[in-house]
Amino acid sequence: RELLEFLRKHSTHANGLNDLGCYHIDRGETEHAIQCFTQAVSNHPSAFTARLNLIRLLCDIKRYPDARPHLEALAKQGFNVRVHVG
Repeated sequence: RELLEFLRKHSTHANGLNDLGCYHIDRGETEHAIQCFTQAVSNHPSAFTARLNLIRLLCDIKRYPDARPHLEALAKQGFNVRVHVG
């Protein structure tokens, strides 16, 4: 509840949005999680953890074309991220 209240007041905070996305994953609320991670990386393009969580989730649900631009963004930032499919 504290996190939800914080996010209501500071809806652009990348770490809070990432945490909320993880909360939604735990509850099986995939689309809500995607929205949180997407908002986090939209507001903070260098938010590595939120972007990585978004990539993982999109790959888990086999939305590879949606994950690709996020992988490319991490590569442009100098990260070498490998995704194992299957």
